[in-house]
Amino acid sequence: MTYADIVSEARTLLQDAVEPYRFPSLEMYGYVERGLISLFSIRPSAFFVDGRMPTAAADMEPPTAAVAEAASGASLAPVSGGSRYRSALAYFVASKCLERDDTDTQNTALASAYMQHFAAFARA
Repeated sequence: MTYADIVSEARTLLQDAVEPYRFPSLEMYGYVERGLISLFSIRPSAFFVDGRMPTAAADMEPPTAAVAEAASGASLAPVSGGSRYRSALAYFVASKCLERDDTDTQNTALASAYMQHFAAFARA
């Protein structure tokens, strides 16, 4: 799964799939990076390779937002497990975008609900 896959799913949740986007890709890639760090603290086993934690720091470190932006989102997220974690990370990204865009009280409530979805998917 790539950063672009996660951002695409998050844009669907945010109803922000048509250019010009309300949320810039660079910002969303940064939220993906933060989501990966949060996922690691909740579920380290999501990062296992062949049943083991990678030993090289480079294999565990998520790409930065700038690296993902330079690769047009094609940077791989170092997570195993497929779509379950993609959905969790998409909810995380959507939540962070809505937290920033707090002009509407509905956004705040939806951001909280999306963060709960992230936690549920990450712990499942």
